[in-house]
Amino acid sequence: MHRVFVGIRRLPAVLPVFTVLLAALLVTGCSFKTVYSRLDFLIVEYVEGMVTLDDMLESDLERRAESLVDWHRTTQLKQYAEWFREIQADTGPDLDDETLQYHIGKMEAYWRTIRQQLNADMAEFLPQLSAEQREELFASLAHRNEVFREDYVDIDDDDRLENNIERMTDQYENWLGDLSDDQYGKIEKAAARLKSGAERRYQLRLQWQAKIREVLEADLADEQKQEQLLAYFDSYDLNKDHIHGPINQTNKAVLRELTLQIVHNMSPGQKSYFDSRTDEYIRMFEELAEDR
Repeated sequence: MHRVFVGIRRLPAVLPVFTVLLAALLVTGCSFKTVYSRLDFLIVEYVEGMVTLDDMLESDLERRAESLVDWHRTTQLKQYAEWFREIQADTGPDLDDETLQYHIGKMEAYWRTIRQQLNADMAEFLPQLSAEQREELFASLAHRNEVFREDYVDIDDDDRLENNIERMTDQYENWLGDLSDDQYGKIEKAAARLKSGAERRYQLRLQWQAKIREVLEADLADEQKQEQLLAYFDSYDLNKDHIHGPINQTNKAVLRELTLQIVHNMSPGQKSYFDSRTDEYIRMFEELAEDR
């Protein structure tokens, strides 16, 4: 559940737009339903911001985006609503680390399901790009890598700590409302214990994209490229914890500990605020699942 509060990391995929947009939506409040209803359009717009598509590829992407969003709406959203009900019931003074890890595990399983759908679409879509389109795509990705490096890698420890505190505070406030001085203090102490995984994530982005380029530029039939891409995507997801290393596991433990401390010290007003926020998402998930 710490990820409900602290947010969801971006995946180092080539075109993980559905996951990125959906993760971002989880902290946007009332706009969720409006934006989700346009998600197929936003996926296409996002991709076309990275690579210029011809009419055939644009139509193919539109079809894939519409199918992906329809699959997600009809098969996943009611599960999310039930997940929030479980979280709501467990969020209180009796919440323990085992229960917290159970909820985190369920959320991660939902994201794995989304990634599996994305992996299949990416593996089929990317080999269709021309050499010129591939160069444009990788230039766009290189630019985003540099922005990531400037924002997260090439900063000093003080700025990194300040950024962590600000981000964590915003997320807890988003779900609990105003925090107490004691809760702010706990966030500051936890932020100071977090280790930077930015350099590792930056290198993983480069490795991921280098592998995609290698496959796409190989002298292979499209079907063979699809098979190799899908195998690589699936292998990455299967070994994700090992790939991201011990820093990621350490930080997860710090955030779980912080979440338990804050939840155990929630005021009645904060619990009411949390229940109201989660009720809002439950309602939106159910309405969207029924196409309302």
